[in-house]
Amino acid sequence: MSKSHQEPNEPPAAAVILRPAGIGDIGWVIHRQALLYTNEFGWNQEFEALLAEIGAQFIRQFKPQSERAWLAEYQGRVVGSVFLVRKSKYIAQLQLLYVESDARGLGIGLHLVDECMRTAREIGYRKRSAAAQAPGRECARGRVV
Repeated sequence: MSKSHQEPNEPPAAAVILRPAGIGDIGWVIHRQALLYTNEFGWNQEFEALLAEIGAQFIRQFKPQSERAWLAEYQGRVVGSVFLVRKSKYIAQLQLLYVESDARGLGIGLHLVDECMRTAREIGYRKRSAAAQAPGRECARGRVV
């Protein structure tokens, strides 16, 4: 992201590393999101089960030519994720988007979404949507942060 588009608290783009998900990462994302949303919103194991179902389906039905999963690293630790999932030939969906609470406001979520959208366009998706499985005011208002 160019400096002219950076938010005041946003880290330099070089400080945030987006990497593809590897072995164990999807389980880790499920774990972090379940804990994070339980602590922040009081959600229970039903939400964790939903996350696990989404993660398992992604692994089992993964289409490398049309799907991706990224983890964001900042200051040496994973602080977020986003998955690009094929819904149809022309429609992609963003799933499992999250940013750790102490890393919010730094533009990391925007960086994840921008990469996901850029990749979706490159693959040839015509429409992109965000799944709102995460509780909270941002999803309730249809915003992705």
